[in-house]
Amino acid sequence: YDGWSRDALVAELAASYRAQRTGRALELPALDVQYADFAQWQRDYLQAGAMDQHLDHWREVLRGAPTVLELPTDRRRGPRVSDAGGQRDASVPAAARLAFESLCQRENATLFMGLLALFGAVLRRFALQEEMVIGAAVANRTLPELERMIWFFVNTLPLRISLAGDPTFRELLRQARRVEIDAHAHQDLPFERLVEELRPERELGRNPLFQVVMSFLAEPVQEIRLHDLVGEPVVLDRGVTIFDLNLFIRELPGGGLSFLMVYSSEL
Repeated sequence: YDGWSRDALVAELAASYRAQRTGRALELPALDVQYADFAQWQRDYLQAGAMDQHLDHWREVLRGAPTVLELPTDRRRGPRVSDAGGQRDASVPAAARLAFESLCQRENATLFMGLLALFGAVLRRFALQEEMVIGAAVANRTLPELERMIWFFVNTLPLRISLAGDPTFRELLRQARRVEIDAHAHQDLPFERLVEELRPERELGRNPLFQVVMSFLAEPVQEIRLHDLVGEPVVLDRGVTIFDLNLFIRELPGGGLSFLMVYSSEL
C-alpha cells in the first residue's frame, strides 16, 4: 500500500482500538467505491481514446531524451545490478524551507517544482549531463472517492529537465513548473504501459527511461494516538532499492524538510 493507505489504516486502527477500550460498537464510514470500480473506470477511460492521447503526448515529450543518467559511481556497473541498497538522511529547518518556498511562489511555482529544479541542478553538477529524465512518484488519487481507500495507486512520471545553456535557477524553476504541470495533465497512463508502448532500449542493469526518482510527501507524518497509547513513525533501512538513487522528501511537523536518499550500494 502507499502513504495515503497508511494514514487511512492508522485512522481505522485507532478507531477500532478506542471502540474496544470503551466497549462501543465500531462505526466506520462505508466506502463509496471499491478498488475494482477504480480499475474498471481506468480501463474504460483509457480504452475510450485517452490511451492514444496520453501516448502521443509522452512520445513527443520523450523523443530524443536521454535514457541513461551517468552518475559517477564508485564501482563499475555490471550487466546486472542487485537490489542491495543503503541510505543517508538530512534535514533543513523551517526558516530555510520557508525562504525557498517564498522564492518558488514568486515564480508561481509549488514547493515540489522548486525541489525538482534543485534536484536537477545537483544531478547536473555530478552527472555532467545537460539533459536528464527524473522519475517522480505521484499519488494518482484524482477522485475524492479514492482518498480513504487502502490500496496502492502510486504512478511514476518521467520528468524531462534540460540545463542546456546554463540557465539561472529562476529559469530552471520556470521550466520545472511547465514540465510538472504538463506531466500531471497526463498522469493517468500507467508507467508500465508507457514502457511497453515506447519500447526503449533495455539493459538488465538499468531501469527503463530513468534511474533516479524523487518523491515528495507533502503531509507530515502525524503522531499516532490509540486512546491511551502514543506511537511515532520509525524509518527503517530495508537495505534494498530498485533505482540508482531514490530521494524521499517529507515535511516535518515543525515546518522543516527531511531528505532520505536511498541508493544502490552495489554502485
